Amino acid sequence: MRFYDECSACAERMTRTIGELLGASETSIEKVIKQTRIYIRDFSHVSPPQMVPHVYQWFAAELPGHPLPIDPYKDLKRLSNQRVAVLAHHLAEYVENSADPLAEALRVAAAGNIIDFGAHSYDAVNIEQEIQDIPSLAFRMYDFEPLKTAMSSASRLLYIGDNAGEVYFDKVLLEQIRKAFPGLEPFYAVRSRPVLNDATREDAYEAGIPEIARVIESGSHCPGVVLSECTDEFRELFRTAGVIIAKGQGNLETLLEQTSNGPLFHILRVKCECVAMELGQPLGSLVLWRNSPVHTSSSGSLDLDRARALLRKYGITEQRIEHSQGVADFARDLATRIVSRHPHLTIDPVKVYFGGLLHDIGRGMPGDHERNSEEILQAEGFPEIAGIVMHGTLYEATVMRGKKDPTTLPSSLENKLVAYADARYRLGPVSLAERFDDVRRRRSDDREKMKAVEMAQQRFTRYEKELMELAS
Repeated sequence: MRFYDECSACAERMTRTIGELLGASETSIEKVIKQTRIYIRDFSHVSPPQMVPHVYQWFAAELPGHPLPIDPYKDLKRLSNQRVAVLAHHLAEYVENSADPLAEALRVAAAGNIIDFGAHSYDAVNIEQEIQDIPSLAFRMYDFEPLKTAMSSASRLLYIGDNAGEVYFDKVLLEQIRKAFPGLEPFYAVRSRPVLNDATREDAYEAGIPEIARVIESGSHCPGVVLSECTDEFRELFRTAGVIIAKGQGNLETLLEQTSNGPLFHILRVKCECVAMELGQPLGSLVLWRNSPVHTSSSGSLDLDRARALLRKYGITEQRIEHSQGVADFARDLATRIVSRHPHLTIDPVKVYFGGLLHDIGRGMPGDHERNSEEILQAEGFPEIAGIVMHGTLYEATVMRGKKDPTTLPSSLENKLVAYADARYRLGPVSLAERFDDVRRRRSDDREKMKAVEMAQQRFTRYEKELMELAS
């Protein structure tokens, strides 16, 4: 999840709170707030939690008496643990005596996500009242059956924790998971150093998590999960775990565009407008959501596993699949941003995602691979996806052959999103100029292709202008 315009006010409030907890002067606080504004301007493509370690670094530079690692929320985390600890037995008893202990434990865990001092001030959270209100809370997104199915067939569970205090709610859920699925080995991941009020190893041990799960550190220094910054142990678990549960908004924001081999489920309470827009749910909603898009058509459902199986069926290499996954993630992210700002537009981010994932499915066959992709997807029973996979320079090639064919142009915003994402992602994000320069270097001996590339770059520049204006 990228920065929204609305993120700036939240970031400034969080920065001020950190500064006040550290005893920083107003001058120092304003100086760091100015740095956050510059960061958001220059790094709007990263997820908001990734900025937080920089805020800590900026304050450490301003306050010589506070070298890294600093822990401005230390006392508040201790108080959160203490307040929930005295009620933990009652929470476990309430769940155990309910009609469906596993379902009720999930509600308890989601409700506990309110203890988030990145989204709320400490005084704004009445933990005792929140616990009393649990029976009246209802999920707005509830992938309970898919979660049970995933856990029933998995051998290892990676549970990514979120906040101090909240770890006691997590323990209640983990106890019920162990009872319902005794063959499932749970791992509980915490942050590797203090950041906001996120849980560290000390908090997990205080809550008694080691009694039911192996505690590991993620290696992450931000209030979320950035896999490139995580430990080898965590990355290996993320890759091999049969099921993953990620608690809270920070983990959602950093993992929203991340794919995993095992199904990834998010449990949280929606606490900010931007996450509300991403999920399409109102503030305060409880969420249990499988982060795996599913497209439904007349021939059945298309999920990530089936899409990847189709790519392999038609001989697409693993490297090409990796490229297509990047295109899919890029396209879905941009589509979601546009829909959040223009809900009247006919754009389905999930459909766009699968268009990006399958746009090159015809690469393994002779002829124009764009046409091949359309025909394969039609034959496989996914005409809606077939209608949005036109990309590349096929139109310009028809012009060069003297047989201009308008049907080779993207005919909808959804198709433009797929085509633009393909141009912006190779084995990682690139600019349009970089992508077209790369094609020129690789095809410099093909004069017709070079002319088509020149023409296509102008067309894709127009797409970029149109899409960026809609997304901003």
